[in-house]
Amino acid sequence: MKEVDCNLPWWRADRPWGFRFSLQDGIIIIAGAVATWIGQRFQTEMLFLIPFVLGHFLLFCNTFRVGGERTLIWIGVFLVNVTGFAVFNNIHWFWILSAQSAFTGVLIVQCVLSRNYHGIACEQINSEGYRKGAKAEGALTRGVLKRIGVPNSVIQILIGRKTKDFED
Repeated sequence: MKEVDCNLPWWRADRPWGFRFSLQDGIIIIAGAVATWIGQRFQTEMLFLIPFVLGHFLLFCNTFRVGGERTLIWIGVFLVNVTGFAVFNNIHWFWILSAQSAFTGVLIVQCVLSRNYHGIACEQINSEGYRKGAKAEGALTRGVLKRIGVPNSVIQILIGRKTKDFED
């Protein structure tokens, strides 16, 4: 029986669908749990951010596999969210996390309904298969990076594949 590498690049046709969990994921979760446990000694009010972000890591990278661009959008909204509350000197983590969690739900629903969905239960949700539209994934990131003058060789590293795959 041939062993399948579950950490293949996301656009490869032989990459497995559905939920995934690798040794690296386990190491990240353990490191986050240790950091949270150590952080309890300092009793900082921001300590809950570690499990909050790790939970999103599991949702985005392993469970629903939302992809890099949606993850970058989530990070941007999170920074705007926190900055917006900070500007008004009104940082209430309950409201920040509530707003961010609602946005997380929107991103996950958008991902699950997309033609490229390949996360948990994708065979039932997206029975036509996500691969036929997968080349469009990464186009936004590539376009932004090209616009700001990032060299193609760097874009290839950041996107994880040759930019010729994106050329028109």
